[in-house]
Amino acid sequence: MNQRPQRHSKEELTQIIESFLSTYDRIQVDIMFVRKMPGKPKTYKTYMLECDKASVKEMLLGTLEYMIQEIGRRSMEEYDLELSRDAVVQYVEKSHVLHSDAVLGSITQQLNQENTLNQDVDFDKLNFLVIQLFRPGDGEKLLLFKKHIRNAASLKTKTARFSFNGREFRPFTDRILTIGSNAEAFLIDGFYYILNRDKFNSMFDYKDAFLNVVEEHTKAIVDTNMITNAQGFIDQCKNDGRYLPRLTKAILGKGFKNLVEYRLKLNRIKKEYGLNIELTDDEKIVYSRPEDAPEILNLLMDHYVISALTEHRMLAKAIEKYEIG
Repeated sequence: MNQRPQRHSKEELTQIIESFLSTYDRIQVDIMFVRKMPGKPKTYKTYMLECDKASVKEMLLGTLEYMIQEIGRRSMEEYDLELSRDAVVQYVEKSHVLHSDAVLGSITQQLNQENTLNQDVDFDKLNFLVIQLFRPGDGEKLLLFKKHIRNAASLKTKTARFSFNGREFRPFTDRILTIGSNAEAFLIDGFYYILNRDKFNSMFDYKDAFLNVVEEHTKAIVDTNMITNAQGFIDQCKNDGRYLPRLTKAILGKGFKNLVEYRLKLNRIKKEYGLNIELTDDEKIVYSRPEDAPEILNLLMDHYVISALTEHRMLAKAIEKYEIG
């Protein structure tokens, strides 16, 4: 039986990253750009970047230093659908990250025309990149995840651009491929450590997971008969990036089940918390306009329901409780 990976502490993460900083000349660097292809049989198309390790050294050392700095100033908490604060490093087990294996399985040193970045690739369509640092001496591996910085928008304006070759200025028309020094997330020993949750979610298409959860539970939500115009409420949440993760968390955190079970407490909670939601005579929640959604979601989530109705707090580990496919 395979043992589940154990996450590292802040101190352990710092030591591992510092070891890569101090042994950079002995590590192998592989850089892979990723294009998302929604609706296609293969969700991701990947391209290896063929370049000399020395040419990316300054950028990578800057990235490692940035990671150490961020780990030092932030607290660490388990991945959460709703939580998104700059002061937190979130962690989630690799097996719970959608499409992770599909992306990582494409990293290779066997380069060919099909899997290598070349002049035929449209840089504007690249979404993110993965940088693998591997130390052959001890087998230690660190993977960095960065959003792709697109330059095309600025280059397509009517601004004149020139380069200087030492003797004269000439029009600059070359395409640029840019890699920034920040990192959105990194992977060590079976755990992702997330520095920018929204960008991480975008890379691995968490929106697809959220939509699947909501769609599979839509009929059950409507059948509870607890929200007037429930389908309208669900549709609004599905189409709003702020509300979709929260509705997903409410579903997986059993918010609707608790709402039904404790519906007779709703009037009391409305008064105690000073909520603006309307209730029908038979204790249904009224959804009649988009402005109603935030407080309904608060009521469904642990802000009110899980603590006030059931009198205990439940932490929804949404992705761990739901497997896609």
